[in-house]
Amino acid sequence: MDGNCTGLQGLGAVSHVGSGEVVQIGLVNTADDALGFQLGIVNFAENFYGLQVGLLNIIESKNSWSFLPIVNWSF
Repeated sequence: MDGNCTGLQGLGAVSHVGSGEVVQIGLVNTADDALGFQLGIVNFAENFYGLQVGLLNIIESKNSWSFLPIVNWSF
């Protein structure tokens, strides 16, 4: 899915959301501007407010600790 989303997304290999409030579950999760939770092997977001759980977690908008293994957050 590409674009705006509110709710649960994923349960597949790759999921992407442009913006919205979302719970993403998949192998690879990406978001442009989102609020919520990401659970996967790789989680990437440009601007994200919430919690990421996975092997690689990246939130580009964070000034420090933008890349963390296992868990990453921005509140």
